[in-house]
Amino acid sequence: MVMRKDYSMDEYKKFLSQPTAYNFGISKDKMAGYFVTHASRLVARFGLTKAYVKNKIIPRIENNLGSGSYVIFLTKAIIEGGTQGNFLNHYMRGAPQDKANPLLAVDEDCKVIKTHWNKDSGAPISMRDPLTGVEKPFETGNPREFYNSLPKKSIGSHYMIMTAAGNWWIFAPNATANSPDNYYGNAYDDSINIIKHLGGNPFKRGKNHNSSGGKDTPSSDDSISGILKDLGREGQKVLEALFDEIEKMLTYDLHSIGTDMFFSNEYFKLFKTYNNTYRIQINIPFFDTLEKKVGSLDFGSNGSKGSKGKDDKDDKDDSKPSSNETMEKIYQYLKKNVGNKFDADGAYGAQCVDLVHHVSNHFGLGLNTAGDYAKNIASNPVPSGWKHVNVPNGASKAQRTKIWNDLPRGAVVYFWNAGAGHVGFKSGDNFKLLSQNMKNDALMGGGNITNENVSNFESGNHFFKAWVKE
Repeated sequence: MVMRKDYSMDEYKKFLSQPTAYNFGISKDKMAGYFVTHASRLVARFGLTKAYVKNKIIPRIENNLGSGSYVIFLTKAIIEGGTQGNFLNHYMRGAPQDKANPLLAVDEDCKVIKTHWNKDSGAPISMRDPLTGVEKPFETGNPREFYNSLPKKSIGSHYMIMTAAGNWWIFAPNATANSPDNYYGNAYDDSINIIKHLGGNPFKRGKNHNSSGGKDTPSSDDSISGILKDLGREGQKVLEALFDEIEKMLTYDLHSIGTDMFFSNEYFKLFKTYNNTYRIQINIPFFDTLEKKVGSLDFGSNGSKGSKGKDDKDDKDDSKPSSNETMEKIYQYLKKNVGNKFDADGAYGAQCVDLVHHVSNHFGLGLNTAGDYAKNIASNPVPSGWKHVNVPNGASKAQRTKIWNDLPRGAVVYFWNAGAGHVGFKSGDNFKLLSQNMKNDALMGGGNITNENVSNFESGNHFFKAWVKE
């Protein structure tokens, strides 16, 4: 597993000195959208939608921690993954985890954050290994002095108390890099990278934000008219076509199935609730129809059908055929199946690991895909005649690119991130990837196989291992 310390001590200090109540110029709409596509465990546990996160969860966070605080709270929730009872890694007192109310969970997490805000709790800066109980000696800087220099109510005022893994990577990087499990990942780097990915500057506050975070200032106009202006005419045509398709689907009649309690058609279900109101539920074919509509559009000079961009050459091979017969067969098979999806285990839709499982069964490869997440499966033993190709800890983008380019087409490639990780198959140099469920659409039946350049994705979700037939 590749872990990292990508930033300087000065940059960590600037980031951790930012107010918790600061949105980094990232709008509520953008943050809510990113959250529901990257926090699958929490989304599934609480049944969250983007609208609910934007209109219920975010206001609740801001009510507790101040205007703008939703960015660091939800970013931290994505990184920690909801592995315990709440959004952040705390058990919810007085309620079973599987029945916890998401708003009460937010309140509980915010309470814990605020216990450390004024820096007068006397809590230690955690450098202790929870498995062995051994305190990790610091190598670079003094964590207590670093903490004392941070403002009250800053990100670091609570994050450094609550997140040992980030402290290990900043203050004991050599010992941490040499540990067997690399101490759970660098939460600080992950936070910084998510904020950068969403267009924020983790190290510098904007002019329109006061010490309490100020008002939510979107980085762009989130209204439909604002989005249309940003997209230009070609983008407007795409949206107009999608709106037309949605309008068509909304005109289909709903039919009773022998009761006045339940009505349905291909796209929607309508059922009566206990208080004589009706609830609407969207069916998976609704999303499949929209996806097919997008695939049928001619985007002209800006899209994938009229003339392809340099990173979207699905119909043209951009790497040499592999001399490895097995690897090349895998590549050619998946290339023909772009747009399809395979749900190998029948659970959670077509996930990325399902594709490896399907390929293994299809070609009789005997690959071991047992495990919770893609990033864990990467370390499974491989069959005779296969080998692991490991990327060194802390490898630069240039080093990772060289290792990638040396792999044959069809190699199984793994990415590390703070969530589940990702897995796919190399289809070309410079991070061209065949994989499914790149968008983490677990609640919509998983994602189809795509063939795309994922260099930007890789920058925040490092390529760290491959399986190759020798």
